[in-house]
Amino acid sequence: TKHFFLFSNLPAQHVPLFQQHVEHVFERLKKFLEFSEDDSIWHNKCGLYLCGNRARFDTFAKEVAKYPKGVESGGFFVHSGREAIVCDLFDDRRFSDKEQVRQCLNGVSHDVGEAIIQLAGYTEILSPWLRNGMNVFIEFALENERFQSGGLVRGQIKAAVSKKVKAGETLAWAEGNQRPDKYTDLEGYGFAYSRIVFLHTVFPDKKKIPQAIQQIKQGVKEDAAMEQVFGKKIGD
Repeated sequence: TKHFFLFSNLPAQHVPLFQQHVEHVFERLKKFLEFSEDDSIWHNKCGLYLCGNRARFDTFAKEVAKYPKGVESGGFFVHSGREAIVCDLFDDRRFSDKEQVRQCLNGVSHDVGEAIIQLAGYTEILSPWLRNGMNVFIEFALENERFQSGGLVRGQIKAAVSKKVKAGETLAWAEGNQRPDKYTDLEGYGFAYSRIVFLHTVFPDKKKIPQAIQQIKQGVKEDAAMEQVFGKKIGD
């Protein structure tokens, strides 16, 4: 495609869908983050690998991407400077073919979104909550556009957060700064996502989140960037 090298062993009928989808993710993030076509994101194109079974995915994570932690997940993004790789798993025999397509599209939204957010402009590493909250926000927004409903992962995250809220065990803002801390941390993903939804909903100026992200990536401390952009200490 225009911005990606796509490698896969997916069923042939699904390949055009993923070619279209990954460019849609790119264009949506370009508009949201307000970067131009001339801005450096990655060298040449980003490599997107869609693996048709778990064994192939795990081998790729360990031997090609040199990211053994990736085997804990169903998809990941890694980079060295501006050399970027995204890899997602298509196969899961617990789901129907239609559900596999949904899950893999969501995974591509999440992991390609992370690649773009992290590499657009400066490459200062974002905190876990901000990076992953944005990834889930993008994933669910694009899922709504395509399917008009939430899927399995959204249900799992919602259930995990709801359980904590009902038990009165919500995270204080500072406590959640390093969450999620692993791929299976559904509560961490949920609380990070809820922060982004809060900021997106409460503040009518939708440019504030990308403005804060760009300030942080330029080296401004997260708390200072948030206070400057949103006009108050976030989390108080």
